[in-house]
Amino acid sequence: MIRPLTQKDLPALKELLKYSFSLDDAYFRRPPFTELKIDQLIGYFADGHLVACSHTIPFKIYMGGKLIPAGGISWVASDPAHRRKGCMQELMVHSIADMRRNKVPLSILWAAEFFYYHPLGWEQVSEFRRWDFEFKDMFPPRAPSGSFIWLKADRRSAGKLLPIYRKIAEKSNLFVQLDSEQLSLFLQEYEDDKPYIVAYHDTAGELRGYMRWANNQKEKRMEVWELYTLDNETERAFMWFIHNHSAQFKKVRLFSHPDAPYHLYLRNPRVDCYIRPGITLRLVDVAQAFQARPYNKLDKELGFSLRLQDEHAPWNERPIDLLFKDGKCVQTKAEQPQLSTSIQTLAQLYTNFISFHTALDYHLIQFSEDVNIKALDELFALHKPYMFHWF
Repeated sequence: MIRPLTQKDLPALKELLKYSFSLDDAYFRRPPFTELKIDQLIGYFADGHLVACSHTIPFKIYMGGKLIPAGGISWVASDPAHRRKGCMQELMVHSIADMRRNKVPLSILWAAEFFYYHPLGWEQVSEFRRWDFEFKDMFPPRAPSGSFIWLKADRRSAGKLLPIYRKIAEKSNLFVQLDSEQLSLFLQEYEDDKPYIVAYHDTAGELRGYMRWANNQKEKRMEVWELYTLDNETERAFMWFIHNHSAQFKKVRLFSHPDAPYHLYLRNPRVDCYIRPGITLRLVDVAQAFQARPYNKLDKELGFSLRLQDEHAPWNERPIDLLFKDGKCVQTKAEQPQLSTSIQTLAQLYTNFISFHTALDYHLIQFSEDVNIKALDELFALHKPYMFHWF
């Protein structure tokens, strides 16, 4: 049986999460668990016992600068005695149907086990870089003209940083909309590692960026989890700040957007730069999702008729005829070239993670007749996908 959880289920939920994620009792006495809304979780019950659970967080994410409802899937856990019996798949399919009922056209999740979620329709739609280098590998940056200020991971600091976060979010696909309270919770991620937050102001006193990092004493490493800046001058200022820790640490680990040009600050090209898979996305309701996001304006109208196989969301399997004009998408009854693909590849096209040209070259899509692939790529090329916050 699947049903929403209540306060009475809280003790059983803690035990299930504690075992599944190797958590200690202290974890349940601090955010984010203390902020958990129990009615957002559903559970699978066998003989009256909670044996699996899933949490759907009602987010809104930026797509092309516009906010679209998305269900953030987290706390997916199951009792080992009940694994490989189909209960988790039932929970996820139930969640997909719930989101569609609530007019939530998208779903995002961080996949601990990618091969489990991929058959259910979630696909990787972002990536990030992890840079590992030593301080001796850096060019000594010039001293900045602005100033730095230390902040705490609390709601007051989050209120100051929120305008920076939003300006970055609006120019990327997949960033989650946050208020100051929600941002303060994200700033407390990895609280066991005691994160530090420092912000940079230019000579006019305007806030231009912030960085969140931690001290890994065991590895003698400075770990920069987030670095958000509004201009190159601020980025250089933070590189100067990082370089000034060379007396305390030997190494730097820095997580970044896949296009971040941090190699320009390094004089030694023999550093390690890893491309890591980012968040995954599922199109819950394809027709609603395509009509919700904005697009680049083209000189001419363009359209296609989608043909999908989606066994876990059968409403997406009917023909979906779409017409794009004036930066918007509408459903139409006019005859269009047929586009056949998987629900997973469609998620990558939708978010601009891959281009139509790439998908065609690798035989991930098929058209029933010739179409203007260059125009399709231009249509969807409104911001690149990136999102690093865990939830």
